[in-house]
Amino acid sequence: MANEREHTVFLGVSVGAQRISAFSSEGERPAFSIEGELDPERWSELATDQLALDPPFAIYACVAVSSGTTGAETEEIVRAGRSAGWDAVLVVSSLLAARQGGERERALRPMVHVDHGISSVGFLRGERLEGHDRIRSIPGREAREIAVSLRCLFKELAESGERLRGGAVVVGEAEEIDRLGRRSLVRELEGLGIRQVEFDPDPYRLARGAMAIAAKTGRSRWRRLRRAQR
Repeated sequence: MANEREHTVFLGVSVGAQRISAFSSEGERPAFSIEGELDPERWSELATDQLALDPPFAIYACVAVSSGTTGAETEEIVRAGRSAGWDAVLVVSSLLAARQGGERERALRPMVHVDHGISSVGFLRGERLEGHDRIRSIPGREAREIAVSLRCLFKELAESGERLRGGAVVVGEAEEIDRLGRRSLVRELEGLGIRQVEFDPDPYRLARGAMAIAAKTGRSRWRRLRRAQR
């Protein structure tokens, strides 16, 4: 971790197709968004500038990305973060961050993250992601494709259908959720046996959850990441 002269800052970043949201453990602007389609090198620099920190400090960042992000894409994010002055970078699924940013019960929970042109779906049990998929938008069929992917994932889990009835959570930007249609999403998810669908379009839920993951990540893991990412 940081040496005795450095102050540790935990940073959570949610990477979307058209918006980067961040939530930090401190700084002049602990929560902020950056709009536009930016590459990792650019948005990591902008996020660091927005923190307006007084040195010396060490930044340990957790970045939430859509399910299905490739290893090469993950490496690009890590390199960009290191170039921006982050001391270590942890990359996680947006679904895990969404779970940390809200309730944290242990039951199996369907989660849907809606973003521009792509959605992440999966099942979480506590803090474990037990099945996930990434779905690219098919105009007019987005809600149906989300339900189909969840159905396929659920079959792989070999769980009782009764376990689904605790409800699903849909997160993402409000305008994108509305574009897909809340009624359509509810109808398709109810077709899986889900009795309740909760919509939480809080733009900072994923970033807040990523920051929570960063804050509770053990010192030994941050040290390993810091050494490996030099």
